[in-house]
Amino acid sequence: MVCSDIDGYRQTVSATGAVLTPPRDVQALETAIANLVASPGRWRAMGEVNRRRAALYDWRCVAQEIRALYHVALRLRFHRASPPGLADRVASRALLQSTAREAENGIGADNVLVAPAPWSST
Repeated sequence: MVCSDIDGYRQTVSATGAVLTPPRDVQALETAIANLVASPGRWRAMGEVNRRRAALYDWRCVAQEIRALYHVALRLRFHRASPPGLADRVASRALLQSTAREAENGIGADNVLVAPAPWSST
């Protein structure tokens, strides 16, 4: 991947999967593309890095991360406003219910990601 060195690209691409060129510098962009075309081993390696990085944006991965964040948020919310242990019981019940729904819909238990409570000792 060859792209301009701007915030959006810089925050998304991997240093080993992209060549960043100065913004609005057509000559630098042209040179970077020509150098990459002349080095098939390099662009194949970059392609592999980019394939692995793109997998992190697969909806299944993103959904697991979001789900884990919701569980942490629920635990934090209930922990502050309830007797000790209630937050974990409520979060565990919600997790069991959502896991059961996923199983009914053919989503395997291996897709379940549970984040430990931030205040726990484990």
